[in-house]
Amino acid sequence: MDSLLKKKFDSLQNAEDFECWYLVKQPTEFSSICYLVSILEKYQNEHSSDVFQTYVESKISDINKEQHLDISSNYRALRIAAFYGLIKMETSSYQDSILTETYYEIKNRCEGNFENISTYSDIIQRQIEKMYASTSIDEKFDSVRSNFRLYPVLFLYKVLLEIGYATNNYSISLDEYRYLVATSTTYNKFLETLLLVQKWRDASDSDRNLFNSFRGKFDNRFIQALKQLTTLSIDSSNISLKRECISEVAQKVFSFEKYLRNEKFDDSKLVDFLCSKE
Repeated sequence: MDSLLKKKFDSLQNAEDFECWYLVKQPTEFSSICYLVSILEKYQNEHSSDVFQTYVESKISDINKEQHLDISSNYRALRIAAFYGLIKMETSSYQDSILTETYYEIKNRCEGNFENISTYSDIIQRQIEKMYASTSIDEKFDSVRSNFRLYPVLFLYKVLLEIGYATNNYSISLDEYRYLVATSTTYNKFLETLLLVQKWRDASDSDRNLFNSFRGKFDNRFIQALKQLTTLSIDSSNISLKRECISEVAQKVFSFEKYLRNEKFDDSKLVDFLCSKE
C-alpha cells in the first residue's frame, strides 16, 4: 500500500467510532422535519401540559391521516431540525427550543404545506450548505468530533470541482467519500484529500478492500442530507456534481474562499448563522 494511503488507513484504524461528518440517527427528510417543528410551535403556543412525546405522536398521526403523509412521530428528530437551523436549542429539552427565522421563512413560503418543497427548495439548499462540522448542536462536538472545523458541503464541492477540472469527471465513489472525504477535519486539507483520492484510484483492489473493515465505524448518515441538494447526483456507487451546476458551485466555492475560509471558529456565531436567512 502507498505510504500516504497507509497513513490514512492507520489514522482511521485509531479513530473513534463516528469520528467523521455526522448526523444523528433520526429521519432527515426536510419537509418531514418542518412538520415536526410545526408541532413544536403548536405545543408552545398552546402552553400544553401534555407530555411532549405523547403530544407529538398524536399530532403527527392526525397530519398523516388527513394529508396522506408518512411522517415519523419520533420527536427526537428535532435534533435534525437543529442541524438544519430550523430551531435553536436552549436546553436539553426540545420543547424549550426557539423557532428560527428560517423556519418561519419556510412556513410563509409554503403556507404551512411543507410537502410543497418546490416553494422553498432554495432554502433547503442554503441550509444544508451552511451546516458546520462541528458545533454545539452536535453532542460530541467537544469530544469525538472536536477536531472538525469545516463546512462539509463546501469541502465536498471543492474536491468534486478539482477532480473534475483534472479528469473531466466531477465524481467520487461512495468509498472515497466515506473514508477519504467525510473524515477530513478542516478545509485546508483538501489538497491532501485530493492526493489521497489519486492514491486510492491507483491502489490495488486488495488494498482498497482493507478499508471496508471501517464501514460501520464511519457510517455517518450525513449523506442523507447531501441527497437533498439539487447540485449533486448520488446513486449506489458515486457522488457527482451535476454538469449544469458546475458554474454555480464554482462561484459558491470562490465566494466561500474569499470571505469565510479564514474565519475563526466561534460556536455561537456559527449557530446563529445557521439559524438565519443569510
